Amino acid sequence: SFDAIEVLNRFSIEGWREVRLDWFALLNRGYRITGTGNADSHSSQLEAVGFPVNLVRASARNHGEFVEAIRAGAVRVTTGPLVDLQVQCDDAVLSPSHTRAEVNGPCRAEVHVKAADWVPVEEVRLVVNGEIIQRERVGTLGANKRFSFALPEGRDMWVIAEAGWPLEREGRPEGTPYARVAPGHVPVGFTNPIWLGFGG
Repeated sequence: SFDAIEVLNRFSIEGWREVRLDWFALLNRGYRITGTGNADSHSSQLEAVGFPVNLVRASARNHGEFVEAIRAGAVRVTTGPLVDLQVQCDDAVLSPSHTRAEVNGPCRAEVHVKAADWVPVEEVRLVVNGEIIQRERVGTLGANKRFSFALPEGRDMWVIAEAGWPLEREGRPEGTPYARVAPGHVPVGFTNPIWLGFGG
């Protein structure tokens, strides 16, 4: 009875780790729910407005199409790293959407990570059906890098790309330009899923 879930709220990286797993569990049960990230800036005196932010891919600027794009999963979330994901299967090029694509293998996930030169981007991760299947170190301030990952063949799946702070790392990027711009936050970016069906 709901279309979207707040996966990332303000600077709570600990909450994000937990809700991320809940979201993945819902996706694994076939619930096509859009993951979002939202600022909790009820007062701009208490915290920065717009961290995190949702980037919605919508073809028009009217309210109805904007809401439908969120329902459809055409949303990226970021507190710094911008993550683009496409899956290429033969001639098909797919972007995040809750519409399942019927494909034949082999398929590759193409991930593009960008960030301003003051944003730490430590790694990029590819998640398939809730499990990290590929992880690449970026380890730089700022990024404009592309990654290509082979996807498993012959099974239905959903695919998400993430980039930024390592999941296992405690703490925050203190003493950095990022910490001065976004105090308390951790650089995280993620896409919504691409759903793939193999063999009908």
